[in-house]
Amino acid sequence: MQNNLLAELNTGQFSGAALGHVQAVLSDLTSAISAANATVSVAGSPGNAAAAEQTLRVSQLSMINAVSADPVLANPAPATPAAPPAADGPPNLAEIGEMFDNVASQILGGVNDGNRAEITDDINAVIADMQALMTASPELFEGLTGVHADAIVQQLQLELVYINDPTISPIAAQASADNILDIIDIVQGDAKLADMATQGGVSGFSPLADATPPAPNVLDNDVQTVVVANFIAQSNSLGKQAIELAGSQDAEAVATLIGDLRAFEKGVTDFDAHQGSMLGAEIEAIIKGLQTGNATLVTAAVNQMQGNAAEVAGNVVAPTISIEAVTLAAADVTIGGEDLGQSGMPELAHHLHSTWG
Repeated sequence: MQNNLLAELNTGQFSGAALGHVQAVLSDLTSAISAANATVSVAGSPGNAAAAEQTLRVSQLSMINAVSADPVLANPAPATPAAPPAADGPPNLAEIGEMFDNVASQILGGVNDGNRAEITDDINAVIADMQALMTASPELFEGLTGVHADAIVQQLQLELVYINDPTISPIAAQASADNILDIIDIVQGDAKLADMATQGGVSGFSPLADATPPAPNVLDNDVQTVVVANFIAQSNSLGKQAIELAGSQDAEAVATLIGDLRAFEKGVTDFDAHQGSMLGAEIEAIIKGLQTGNATLVTAAVNQMQGNAAEVAGNVVAPTISIEAVTLAAADVTIGGEDLGQSGMPELAHHLHSTWG
């Protein structure tokens, strides 16, 4: 106590009457310490011991009175809490990826009312950590690596829509799973991201052992080529229009595009109900983004739709696949007099089904 008071006195914490009272308390402390020592040293002399004890008590009462009578000493200002230790930086990409792997396993296992809230919280945490890491260490995300990291954040935001939007989530199970696999592909396809995703004994954004195997290449005939070219062309053309119109005030153009998107979805669904279901979730997300002015949602959903189209193009062996739009509805029963049922179209439908699981 004496040392603490001396330290506070030396730093000028007391002034005026309080300073005098503190000096008196220090004097009483000195007397009390001397009296306490005397009490021990004269333990064999009752008279001297009693005198020392009396001095000690008088010093104690004097200190109590000095403190009680001084409002500053009786009601000291609360000590300023120590500043919390500086927070560590954001998790590294491997640690973020490890969290992503956990939530990916839950999503691929099935989203339901029992795990939806937890999955949503985990995805939001991954998004926040990704954004924090990109802000804290921009040198790690230069060039295309930064573009890919932005795409991951966008696809994660799209995943939240697939999981939680009541107008989309009932049909989004396959699109959601496909989106998770796309995110893993983005990381593994970028050498720098893939390297950062494994460090310090931690790995994240890991390829899934039980993921859908790559679709086999299919030797295309002329009719199949037209169908695939139309699918790719419409994915690219409609997606480009959606990105350009996102956030615009051109209600008429947006309405026209929404009609075109729904017609595209119907054509694919009539051709392959499984693929149409997944495409339906992507298109519903695009439409929601167009209607709400959410350009980020539109971009993420378009990226997924066009990425799927690119997979189709990469797995079809044909003389040429033009990206120019062609006049063809995938729901047509015949093309140029040829019955699709005899043209290899069922095999192509199976191929499309395999491409997206």
